[in-house]
Amino acid sequence: MRQKYLAAAVVALLAAAPRAYSQAPVIETVQNAASNVAVTSVAPQVLISIKGQNLAAYTEAATGLPLPRTLGGATVSFNGGPYGGSIAPLLYASPTQIDAQVPSDIEGTAIAVTVATAKGARELILI
Repeated sequence: MRQKYLAAAVVALLAAAPRAYSQAPVIETVQNAASNVAVTSVAPQVLISIKGQNLAAYTEAATGLPLPRTLGGATVSFNGGPYGGSIAPLLYASPTQIDAQVPSDIEGTAIAVTVATAKGARELILI
């Protein structure tokens, strides 16, 4: 009887696991990477940390220059959604954090930051 319950628990776990990895990104905060203080505006070339859930499919770090525009299956764009605007160079990506460099042509407030993965995209407007 005990084995039957164990088998049922394993089947339920395996059935639920794909759903955990098939969700769209959730952006909780955008912070200055040096100070970990939430930002309300950005300047060109500043390093930021985007924190949340489902931000990347897997953990990956940049290994050389130029910095890649995609890491861990994720991209970050500014002012234009997942397929427009300026795509940010990435230093690090994991399911809970992305470290990116603000593109040279972005500055000011009311900036839209978008994280896009194969499972969807999410935008956060910095005000």
